Amino acid sequence: MELKFHCTMCNEEYAEPITICRRCSGIIVYKPKLPTSFKVYENVKSLWRYEQFLPKLPVRITLDEGYTPLVKSKTAAKMFGHVKVYLKDETRNPTGSFRDRAASLIVSHAVSVNVSQLICASDGNHGASIAAYASRANMECYVIVPSNVDEGKLAQMIAYGAKVEEYGTLLDDALDRAISIAFKKGYYQASAELNTLSIEGLKTIAYEIYEFLGGVPDWIIIPTGSGLTFYSIYKGFTELLELDLIDSIPCFAIVQSSGCSPIVTKLKGIKCTETKKKSIIKGLNVREPIFLNEILRLSTKVRIEGVLVDYSEAVSTILTLARNEGLFVEPAASAAFVGYMKLVKEGIIDRNDTVIILLTGSGLKSIDVFEGASRRKQLTILKSLDTKALILKLLKVEGPLHGYAIWKKLKLKVTVQAIYQHLAELESKGFIKAIQEDNRKKYKLTEKGYKLLEMIE
Repeated sequence: MELKFHCTMCNEEYAEPITICRRCSGIIVYKPKLPTSFKVYENVKSLWRYEQFLPKLPVRITLDEGYTPLVKSKTAAKMFGHVKVYLKDETRNPTGSFRDRAASLIVSHAVSVNVSQLICASDGNHGASIAAYASRANMECYVIVPSNVDEGKLAQMIAYGAKVEEYGTLLDDALDRAISIAFKKGYYQASAELNTLSIEGLKTIAYEIYEFLGGVPDWIIIPTGSGLTFYSIYKGFTELLELDLIDSIPCFAIVQSSGCSPIVTKLKGIKCTETKKKSIIKGLNVREPIFLNEILRLSTKVRIEGVLVDYSEAVSTILTLARNEGLFVEPAASAAFVGYMKLVKEGIIDRNDTVIILLTGSGLKSIDVFEGASRRKQLTILKSLDTKALILKLLKVEGPLHGYAIWKKLKLKVTVQAIYQHLAELESKGFIKAIQEDNRKKYKLTEKGYKLLEMIE
């Protein structure tokens, strides 16, 4: 089995699914031999219903990803009287995000070319997806994540058996690390931004919109980091155009975090500010987007609007969507809805337009958004420090105790001075507090300590 991939600029041919042409830096894509009609396999309720538009792979690793619904938005109708707004609910995918589409194609290809180890860089969803599909294929999976990855997504990767390494602060850093390791160790490169088969998986979103809507919407709102998702959906519509199934490409709105917005600032011609940690939206933080130049080139052919969204706006809209639509989404997804609202208020989107808003992933992956402190930070002091965990458990069972009593009851091979050192560290972190009882200094669990202990147990 050998697929051929071509550069969109110079037509250079490649046997491996890279994304950037080594000759001219153009985008590498798979060019399917398009059927003469839009034939789908009606009994297949996954992206593989569009098999004729996808690479021919001898092995298929699937969890029935794709075929997600268009949900008519109640919020848009209430706020603006806008009745033709649909939420593309990608939370219905197996791991809770749209990245499962890419993972199915990438892992299927990896198995088809007989590799046993793969690596990917991810700031969340893609790493969880690749880990799940690699597990399904009995492959070893290595994921490089930046330090700001969501806790829920990190938990998924670990649960699926991936070996996870934290590196850098943004996806750019993790990608550099994944490239280096893949080169040195010969691992299959499964990073979404570095494997063009991710485009083939994600382009099926366009097919579903066309099939479910019965035509082309006026607008598609896409939360954006590297620009991969926009390019993939755009490619899907261009293939439908080639078949004469549609006569136009929809307008696009690219939504980025105001804290990291290299694509939107270029589209709008405004000054790009430095990445601001407090205002970034996880999943949308790419300092040097691989698809930036291609987006700017395409912006002369199709209408592309750029929208900036603050982190606080995205978080508050999570609750709006949950309480009005019954959909609990991640901040990157709610940012897309904020982008839609801004475009309506600015008069860019008309209230008679048909609009699709891409909801990329589940809010269950980003539950730490609603907590005051990072769980990973809470866990750091307990990593390889079982004594502290035992102290917390003892205080939960026994109630307030003085340091010497804790040392005696634990019966550990440590000095009493070591116990007092652990107590001082736990107190400084706010997990326990000292009280005066019976003229002695005793220690008791705080609410923060109880929460941490619940998580550990």
